[in-house]
Amino acid sequence: MKAHFPLRAHRGSVLLVALIFSLIFAITLTTYLQLATNALKLSQRSFLGNEAMNVNEAGLEQMLWTFNYANDQKKASTSVTAWSANQWSTSGTNAWKEISNFSLSQNATGTAKVFIQNYNSIGNPAPVAVCKSIIQPGNAAPPIVKMVQVTLSRRSYFSTGLVARNGVSFNGNNATVDSWNSNPLNATISPNYAYNSTQAPRAANGGVATTSITSTVSVQNADIYGYVSVGSESDSAIYVGSQGLIGDFSSAAGTKDTERITTNFTQDLPEVQVPPKTFMLYTETGNKNYILGAGNSQLPETNDINGNKGDTVDGVTTYYYAVQYIDLTGNASSKLTIKSGYNVVLKVTNTTGTVIKTAGSAGIEIGSGATLAIYTSGNVNITGTSVTNGSGGGVANSGAASAFQIWGTGVSGGGQTISVQGNGSLSGIVYAPYAAVSIVGNGEVYGSVVGDTIQVTGNANFHYDESLANYGGTNPFKVSKWTEIRSDTNRNTWATTVNAVAGSSFF
Repeated sequence: MKAHFPLRAHRGSVLLVALIFSLIFAITLTTYLQLATNALKLSQRSFLGNEAMNVNEAGLEQMLWTFNYANDQKKASTSVTAWSANQWSTSGTNAWKEISNFSLSQNATGTAKVFIQNYNSIGNPAPVAVCKSIIQPGNAAPPIVKMVQVTLSRRSYFSTGLVARNGVSFNGNNATVDSWNSNPLNATISPNYAYNSTQAPRAANGGVATTSITSTVSVQNADIYGYVSVGSESDSAIYVGSQGLIGDFSSAAGTKDTERITTNFTQDLPEVQVPPKTFMLYTETGNKNYILGAGNSQLPETNDINGNKGDTVDGVTTYYYAVQYIDLTGNASSKLTIKSGYNVVLKVTNTTGTVIKTAGSAGIEIGSGATLAIYTSGNVNITGTSVTNGSGGGVANSGAASAFQIWGTGVSGGGQTISVQGNGSLSGIVYAPYAAVSIVGNGEVYGSVVGDTIQVTGNANFHYDESLANYGGTNPFKVSKWTEIRSDTNRNTWATTVNAVAGSSFF
């Protein structure tokens, strides 16, 4: 009788191989399913991460709406209760609110917690808001948390220090950008504290920005004590050299602080329109329609004051004059003086060449409580000695930076230039969106500048007057700086600050 044991052994081997293949297939299938599940969870969390930013924006939009409603003078009778009426809690200069019940996709829910510093400010100090969004996925996974910090400013051309359409560049090793606040008390009649005085020390809030998505901010070896913004989507449009920096006063050379960098920067910079007024001829010294550095010219003219020839709007009187050019070069007696307490607007009618220039110890001097605005499409060249103490050449301004204004009426392709050279000093605001602006040598600029391009060279320094964020009166507020807070250190710092005011568990 034949034995069957080998066949049984063969069958056992086949069964064992089949079991091994089944096990391998099961492991492979389980691994694939696990990978697919993890990929799905990752995709869901990535999607909900975007939703978290949407929740942040929703919370900040409600904050901005309430802010503008409360600061609208037309609603002065309700501004005091605007915050409480919209269910904000307040303490001192802080306000906060939790906005919950966001229903999101995939059965997720969201909450936005908004905290505002200086919620009752009219612009200075700048209001700062932080929003923390918390997204709870519908599958009981850990929550997703995002934090965003924004700074608010008035919708003003001068809410940032240096703004150019087509790029800002620094050359040299000693150029600096910083800031101070000439009106830290938010007084209606500004005390106009000098740069780096006891009442208004220098601060690391200078701003440099360019609007074009193809333009750059070339910091090189300059020290930017403040913030830099570009129109592109990447901070690679900002170049910092080994001896330059973007940061605060404690930052080391080569620092490029990402918390102080903003991308996708935009700002409307429309052409300048000359006011539709009747401009008088300047005739007091017999120069007949031009201002020449041959003596001390004064505006408004006495006859025009006595004849009430100023234009009065809402109780403010302004005197309008047309001149061919302004040439103030020579000794200290060659000055254009704006009499204290008066507002003057000059329209320069010549359109070619350098139509405004100061040199030596001559220049423009603006009296206390006075203002001077100049409209020109020609070139401007300011040189001379420093006037930060209110004497010497260039432009001496005993009032706020907004007391002296240059409005460049040049249009695209017009080739207008505005320069501060040598030891020249300019205390004021410049708005010339189609002009090439340069600050060269040991020049100092106090205020704010808007141009087509801006170049700062040598030892030139720029000092942004933070009070200009209010320029424009009751203009509504906007978000001027937007930064996602990613690091645990910065998040914890804010949590400590917020929880000390709003409650130990708010953030």
